[in-house]
Amino acid sequence: MSTRSFRQTIDADGLRPRFVSDGTDLFVEGQAGDGMYLVHSGTNALWREREGERVVLAEVGEGNIFGEMSLIDGSARTATATAIGDAVVVFVPLETFQLKLALSDPFIKDVMELLVRNVRNVNAMAEAARATARDQNPLTRLPGNRAIEGEINRALRDRVRAYSLFYFDFDNFKPFNDGFGFAVGDDAIALFADQLRAVSRSHTCFVGHVGGDDFFACMPGPSEVSGAAVANVLAQFRQAIRRFYDDQTWQRGTYLSKDRDGNLKTFPLLRTSAVQVDLPAGRGVVDADQIGVAIAAGKKQSKASATGLFRVALR
Repeated sequence: MSTRSFRQTIDADGLRPRFVSDGTDLFVEGQAGDGMYLVHSGTNALWREREGERVVLAEVGEGNIFGEMSLIDGSARTATATAIGDAVVVFVPLETFQLKLALSDPFIKDVMELLVRNVRNVNAMAEAARATARDQNPLTRLPGNRAIEGEINRALRDRVRAYSLFYFDFDNFKPFNDGFGFAVGDDAIALFADQLRAVSRSHTCFVGHVGGDDFFACMPGPSEVSGAAVANVLAQFRQAIRRFYDDQTWQRGTYLSKDRDGNLKTFPLLRTSAVQVDLPAGRGVVDADQIGVAIAAGKKQSKASATGLFRVALR
């Protein structure tokens, strides 16, 4: 669309191109929409700042418009518009836009509002997908700490239902990693992630990857049922790791590797231990700090347990 035809369309001879220099913000995310823009020449970036980084949503060049959505649905700007290099734009004030919209067929106005709503919904879904992808662990593709924190807070707010929170940790993972190689260590982590993923499907629960060899799960429902499911996972993992050892090592049940001081030492075969923190239905107020304290206190007991599972209830 040319600037001339655009001005003729809206019957606004007073709309003149304006020059904007490189880096100029035409509007900022969160501001009220005061008008829309037609790019006469040059390019403008539409972007958002997320987690301290600039995420470019689109670059709008000659003949295209931007900033119109806020005028249609009355919402605040959802992005910042910045000139990339010097540009020339035509600004259409909100009042002019509203006047033309009021004179149009009501059907057209309704269609425009529906289109804007659909675009915003798609954008919101895309941003949620990007946020999820950024939070995922690159090795296991399980949700990371942001999602884990959100799941814990959600369970704490719901005091009507019972939940069990699980923190998983590999026993003696460093000597295993050092003795058999990082690639084998990654395979062990991926193997356990797959087993947790299977549990999440069968029990409709959340599982996440804290990082390294640490995992998390949140299971709604009776603690006995959740505990039995996790105990089964721990037992299955102890059998599945057979693939990482030769016959002699497997039968012996130990292997030599260096400890944290660099000394050769005998270690038991790899296994996973877990702390189960039960949140009974109808409980009192429990916060995230109490969860952290319970997990930290239970890790030693879980590693000393024959099954690898230690339970504690917060009431």
